Amino acid sequence: MEYLNIIIQLFLFFVIFYFGIPVNKFLSTNNIKLNTIDNYTFNIIFYINFFLIISFFNFNITKLIILYFTLLSILIIINIRFFFFEIKRLKIKFFFLSIIFLITVIISVDISNSITLGWDSQKFWIYKTINFFDNGTIESLRYLDKGDGYDYPYLGSLLWAIYWKISFYNEEYFGRLFYAFIYIFSLLSMINRLNAPSHSKIIILLILVLLSYNYDYFGGEQDILLFCWLAFASALSLKIFKIKNNKELNFNLVLLILLCNLMIWTKAEGSVYAFIIILSLICFLRTKISLKLILIISLITLITIRVIVYKFHGLNIGVNSCCWNDLSITGIYSKITFDRIFTILQYLVFAFLKNYLIIFSMVLFIIKKNKFKDSNYILYSYITILLCLAFFFTAYLLTDANLVFMLKTGLDRLLFSITPFFIIIIIDYLSNNKLKFN
Repeated sequence: MEYLNIIIQLFLFFVIFYFGIPVNKFLSTNNIKLNTIDNYTFNIIFYINFFLIISFFNFNITKLIILYFTLLSILIIINIRFFFFEIKRLKIKFFFLSIIFLITVIISVDISNSITLGWDSQKFWIYKTINFFDNGTIESLRYLDKGDGYDYPYLGSLLWAIYWKISFYNEEYFGRLFYAFIYIFSLLSMINRLNAPSHSKIIILLILVLLSYNYDYFGGEQDILLFCWLAFASALSLKIFKIKNNKELNFNLVLLILLCNLMIWTKAEGSVYAFIIILSLICFLRTKISLKLILIISLITLITIRVIVYKFHGLNIGVNSCCWNDLSITGIYSKITFDRIFTILQYLVFAFLKNYLIIFSMVLFIIKKNKFKDSNYILYSYITILLCLAFFFTAYLLTDANLVFMLKTGLDRLLFSITPFFIIIIIDYLSNNKLKFN
């Protein structure tokens, strides 16, 4: 019965996020046509931003769910004829979507059989989730114990609570099945940039899942969400560098900004990732200065909104006090020692060697760099990666906590979260060289 409920829950995800906003109907006049995976990507980004923005108004989870299904019902009623047409299109993609659904079910069953929460989840994220599940709001987060990370970003816990609430089986891990759903579609968003048959894409999806899936990332930790947002962002970035149509470019840049918003509200480092992505894009994308200015203003606005919302609801925003107490010039200088630098580099090397996708991406670039077509995009990708690594290095170098303990417990997860930047380089290479599995 439990497994049947898992299948029903996942089927609900596939249906809801397929029949969301009919983007093709509204955008067809602008020559922007979304395929099945692009359609899922758009709806995932849109609806999660919808949940997030509505939560700013201190609505509890029951009101959020009612508003969400009301919106979905209105969209279906208004566009009923269009949705019947979409059902006909869905039949054509039935085999492809069935395989994707089966892979998602297998991962979800593994999550259901390994229900132990991660350390950070037990200490921080589960309390936020229970707060929302019990009809708490943003404002009630301030009543959590400070040690429970009440001032951390809350988006992951909100999603966890929502899908736990609407599940057919009253177990908290049903809320985390949504993580498996967006994990699969974030990988597909990158694979979708391949000009290859559906069976080739399925083979690559299986390979990526085998090389990247680990239950530890689905035990309530928020790094899996950052992985997903960065995967969607990596796929969008590759598309943006290849777009010639200005309206299509603007549409995809808006999606990228919405993804940056999700990063900002997922974990503290999400704001840094968003800044790095936008900064790198401004440096290497060939477009109008005015558009680049809009991008940076948009990012600053999103970060400012988070500060305003937290202040309005009585929450604090700041660097984790347990790990970075002394950021004075004297304190920083005292931490910059050869031993600390060597220790961080040593753990970075070990972490790289444990991530096969990162190793393959780096080796591929070194031995096949002449096969990459778009040099601007490759520069964008590697500058983005280098800036992320520089951020990791600086954060560990300046910590006041036990350096070795922090490296052992956090570095692998940080590298995992930015793995999409390496995966998309592999995808770009395969696309340029017309990969096909016959």
